Amino acid sequence: MTINHGVAGLVSALTGYPIKATDGELGTVAGMMYEQSDWTIRWLVVDTGGWLSGRQALLPVGALGQPDPQAHHMPVNLSMSQVESCPEVDAAAPLSPATETLMSRHYGLAHGRDRFLWGDQEGGQAALIAAAPAWPR
Repeated sequence: MTINHGVAGLVSALTGYPIKATDGELGTVAGMMYEQSDWTIRWLVVDTGGWLSGRQALLPVGALGQPDPQAHHMPVNLSMSQVESCPEVDAAAPLSPATETLMSRHYGLAHGRDRFLWGDQEGGQAALIAAAPAWPR
């Protein structure tokens, strides 16, 4: 098995990074879910802390903005109520196709699969990976 150090480095750099919804703080990055075939990041795992009884939530990568090192957070284009009402899933287990469809429908993703590559259009994930070590914690 080959390890993709780029994705591993990005996960490591972002773990614990605060996530800011359109109307408040959601929690912190706990991990990412990605396609094993091509390492495309598909879902961000967020530890919601105390406001959702310590549960984790999955956020679609299409809702993620660029991390803001000056403000020390990553914006998402979701409200706290959207995340609060998302289906509960076991973020430590692989997503079944049925669960991913359920999550996709909740967030209104087209065709049940969000194929958005997280990152800017010029550099994609590579730009985020290159910038990751410079983000403050």
